[in-house]
Amino acid sequence: CTFEQDACSWTDVSTGSYSWRRDRNGTTTSNTGPSVDHTVGTMLGWYMAVEAYTGTVNNLARLKSPTLRQGGAACMLKFWYHMYGSGIGRLNVYIQLGPVAETQVWSLNQDRGNQWRQAVVYIGRARGEFTVLFEAIRSLSTAGDIAIDDITFENCALPAAQTSCTRDQYRCTSQACVDADRVCDFSDDCGDNSDE
Repeated sequence: CTFEQDACSWTDVSTGSYSWRRDRNGTTTSNTGPSVDHTVGTMLGWYMAVEAYTGTVNNLARLKSPTLRQGGAACMLKFWYHMYGSGIGRLNVYIQLGPVAETQVWSLNQDRGNQWRQAVVYIGRARGEFTVLFEAIRSLSTAGDIAIDDITFENCALPAAQTSCTRDQYRCTSQACVDADRVCDFSDDCGDNSDE
């Protein structure tokens, strides 16, 4: 999601005024937040941001992904973040399996300079439906705006059924093929657990 057209079904699930908003052309407070987006690199580009002046100390802003069906063993989340300002709080990423259980998979705090930086978060095998949550935590200062842009999921599909496998591959019960060195490695590479 580049956020250029809309929020791509990402939803703000914050409980107060400190919340994620689709934004562009800089944030309200000076000396914090991005002045351009990552996608197009101009003031006309869009991103999602939380502005520290809208909350109080330790407020949480949460942004939830659309529901994803399953994640393959090599599933990863990539995104660009902007954490610039003397009062940056914390940015966390959680995986939520089912309706309740959340696992923190990434966290970062402090000023990272007035630039966009890429993060890669390994999600791994997710059985059943799951969502991703971005959580911003406000610090003491209003100079702590946080933004994210260009969110992608890569290698998340389960392996597809194949008519045949090579000599160096293992045939899964689902008829998919995985590299033979992936058998019995404590990772469900087949998606049906037959390689374990």
